[in-house]
Amino acid sequence: MINIIAGTFKGRKIQTPKGDKTRPTSGILRKAVFDICRREVDGAYFLDLFAGSGAMGLEAISRGATHATFVEKDLNAIRSIKENISSLQIETQTTVLMKDVPLSLKGLAAQGKQFNIIYIDPPYDIAGRILPGIVTFIDENNLLAKEGTLFIEEASPSAFEENPFNLKNLTLKNTRRFSHSLLHQYKTKE
Repeated sequence: MINIIAGTFKGRKIQTPKGDKTRPTSGILRKAVFDICRREVDGAYFLDLFAGSGAMGLEAISRGATHATFVEKDLNAIRSIKENISSLQIETQTTVLMKDVPLSLKGLAAQGKQFNIIYIDPPYDIAGRILPGIVTFIDENNLLAKEGTLFIEEASPSAFEENPFNLKNLTLKNTRRFSHSLLHQYKTKE
């Protein structure tokens, strides 16, 4: 179990999936993400990719986001997300997609969805292999709203060069290190 850090549900405990298939984002990293985007989160549409327990999207709702979409394919993780949503009674503010991330992104793009904040936290061992395709798809299909923020969490050292993606609409703003994790922040180009 972990706690929601701030907002309406501050201090509430949320379930994490049993086993070692998922790795919850640390409290320090969660706090840093929401400190960075604190002006954007109120009223935001939040996309939590590789959602695990759903901690990032739940934190966003707690801090005033209008809606959170969770994408996760592990059944134990989906159970945790749904239990957490139910215990917080935020069913109308959430969507849970039990699908592969690339397939979910295609569906969201086809529906014309856009998100103010996107958080990507793939399993560290496959991040270098799958992130280029995911980030490029988000960029090419305008899934990140104008003035939106995209975060990528990965292991340190990075699986990438300085800026590995050939992006048209997104630009890397900064990279921060938190213990064994890196947090990359992208913004839509002006």
